[in-house]
Amino acid sequence: NSGGFAAAMLAHTYLAMQHLLAEGDERIKQEYLVPSIIGDKIGCLCITEPFAGSDVAGMRTKAAKDGDHYVLNGSKTFITNGVYSDYLVVCAKTETTLGSRGISIFVVDRDTPGISATKLDKLGWRGSDTAEIAFENVRIPAANLMGEENKGFGYIMQHFALERLIMAVNAHACAEYALEYSLDYMHER
Repeated sequence: NSGGFAAAMLAHTYLAMQHLLAEGDERIKQEYLVPSIIGDKIGCLCITEPFAGSDVAGMRTKAAKDGDHYVLNGSKTFITNGVYSDYLVVCAKTETTLGSRGISIFVVDRDTPGISATKLDKLGWRGSDTAEIAFENVRIPAANLMGEENKGFGYIMQHFALERLIMAVNAHACAEYALEYSLDYMHER
């Protein structure tokens, strides 16, 4: 009976975990996916930005290669599980001259220095932790790149189909429940 709780669980399962499963290597799957499945870790997916919205190609967050690390700078907003997650699946431009063909995906531990999150004050769905996240010189091990460098846009678009289907099913189920709840109330009042 909580749309906010459902949103938090669906974001963890169908947003963050899907990328771990599809693009993560064996180490990433053991370190992040397995604990996610058994409930020891919660993830979030960081795509939406303050100046680009859900326009993936327009994202400004950047991850610059520096030896065996990437240095992440930028911000994301409306991130479900953004405050309380244990790890973040972050999309960032690794080659700015390539536009949407220069986006990569990383898994980043919550306690990595340079990450800050601010919980958003929303009108509803307060059971869903939604945040704005800032990245300031966050050093990510190169081993935390998921899939191939600069192939992230394709991965994101591929997963959007399932994400949107899950959201539609959830919306339908919520509407169906609201109708049943209303009919039951009308019979009892």
